[in-house]
Formats: sequence, structure tokens, C-alpha cells
Amino acid sequence: MAIKRYLYDHELERLRTEAGFLVDTVLAAKGELFLALRRDYGPDIGYVNIYSRGNSLAKVVFQKRGGYSVEISCEFFGPDEATRTKRLAKFLPDLRRHNKGANRYLWTVDAKQLHTLLQRANIRALMHGIRHRDFTEELWFEQTLVADNLGRDDFIIIDRQVDEPDDDRGRLDLLALQRVAEGSYQFVPLEVKLGNNVELAHDVRDQVNRYVERIEERFDDYRTCYELVYTQLRSLGLISAGPGKVRIVRGTEGMVIVGGYAGLAREAIAELHEHAPDIRVKQFINSIDRATDVR
Repeated sequence: MAIKRYLYDHELERLRTEAGFLVDTVLAAKGELFLALRRDYGPDIGYVNIYSRGNSLAKVVFQKRGGYSVEISCEFFGPDEATRTKRLAKFLPDLRRHNKGANRYLWTVDAKQLHTLLQRANIRALMHGIRHRDFTEELWFEQTLVADNLGRDDFIIIDRQVDEPDDDRGRLDLLALQRVAEGSYQFVPLEVKLGNNVELAHDVRDQVNRYVERIEERFDDYRTCYELVYTQLRSLGLISAGPGKVRIVRGTEGMVIVGGYAGLAREAIAELHEHAPDIRVKQFINSIDRATDVR
């Protein structure tokens, strides 16, 4: 099954014209939000996911006959039913919603209602809800990596949470493109770990190797998919630097990104390099003497 993480032309046009405010909201967030293009393999229908702190804040599906369906986790509205009911009343109180599987709210809306439902005040409220629920530190670290690498043309984080329904080799944290020549890029699957993660010393090697193996095995599909994804994100302004189109070439190389807990991380990385000396590791250290003075 070919990987599909893009929109068809008519869906992309609807995103520009009817739902362009979502793109504007993501751009205004300067990295706190991430908009990913998606495709449902079953009914072959496009949608977008808006991520906050690694969580899917909202899934917006392009209905084939017009309009949209929107899915949002119940947890983002509060810890209990009373709190959720109160906060929901501020969103689209006059529009019927359904509880999907007891953990997600589902709305069916037209373009105008979509704007009301996902206006910036509501997006901010959902971001607040995500911040105040349980989430892993690694998801927060992952989000900061995305935010702090915006606007680059040499290293572009193009997707997150990459998996395929017919492949059980796991879900990739982040997928990047690294420039190797003018207009030419290679895939770089990124596995994100905190320094205190017990998987860092051993398991991460196998994880990264599985992702590299999958991409290389299905390279033509990945290249076709992500050359189109790049073009679409570039046209929307979600990729702000680089050429209008890219050529992706073979040479996939995985990378482990490690942040925080420097003492534990150094020990784990040393152990990792003992049995995987060629694995590429980038360590981020929150050392105050290495921080940049801002005046």
C-alpha cells in the first residue's frame, strides 16, 4: 500500500479558501501548533490534523459532498463531564455533536460553522486543556524541536507520527528532509528521546533501523508522497524557506535526538555507541553557560 499523507487538489483548494484561517492560526502560533496533511486509506478522503504538544488538537475531515467533520478529544475540555459540558457551551452550543467512542466529540459543519468552531479563542482554550492534562515530556520536547527549526531550508521537519496501516514497524516521531545539494534532499527519520528514557541505550537503535528500512524498501512511494507534501506545504506558507519543489534522493539516514538529563544521557549514549557505533545522535544540553544572552 502506497503511503499517502497529502491532499487532492480540490481538497487543497478548500483548505486555502474555506479553511485558510486554520493555516493562519498555525502560522501565528510560531511553532506551538503544527498542521499535518493526511489521507484516510479506506474511503480515500483527505483531512488535516492540528497538533499541539504532540497531541492531535483537532482532526478536520473534508467531506466529499462539501462540509467538514471535526473530531476533538473529550479530555481537552476537562477532567469530568460537568467541566466538559460547561466548556463545550462556549464552542458551538446550537450545533448537534456526537460522542464518538466515548472519548471524542464529533461535529458535522459547513465552512462558516467550521470557522466558528475552530476560531482562535477556541483553539487557545484547547491548547490550555492539553497543557493541563497528562502528557509526556518527550512530546513537549518534540514540539520544541519543530518550533525551533522553522524557517530553515537545509533541514526541514516535514511530518510527524508517521506510520502505515499495513506495516507494524512502529510510528516514527518526526520525519525531516536534509539538503544534500541545491534542490535535492534526503530523508532523515528522527527518533526523539529524553536523556532518562531507558530505551536510549539499546532499543532506540532497532527503532531507527526499522524506520530507515521501511523508507528504503518503499522509497519510490515515500519520494512521490513527500515531494508532493513539500510542494503543498510550501504553497500554503507552512514551509517558508527553500525552493518551490524539491527532489528527494536515496540515502536515508536515521538520527536520534536526545534532550535533557545530560548525565544519564551521556551514559546511555556511550552504551548505545558501543553496540551501534555508526548511529547518528544529536544531544541537546540545557547548560546555562551555553545559553545565548538576550539583551
